[in-house]
Amino acid sequence: MKGKSKYEIDNGRIIIKSPYGKRLEPDETTDSYILSFIGSLKKNRIDDATYSIIGAYEKEQFFGDEVTLFLE
Repeated sequence: MKGKSKYEIDNGRIIIKSPYGKRLEPDETTDSYILSFIGSLKKNRIDDATYSIIGAYEKEQFFGDEVTLFLE
């Protein structure tokens, strides 16, 4: 199953949505994907980022809640 995440930028807020519209089952998750991501876009960083990233076959999962991500 292949897809591309959809994103919106509204008043400096970035929202990235799952390309699948739902959370996949572990056997459907052959590639890593962003389940959800919301943050405030700044010049060199994203503030208040809350995200869920799911790894292949759900062997790895990454979650963040109100963290700052620095851009290079």
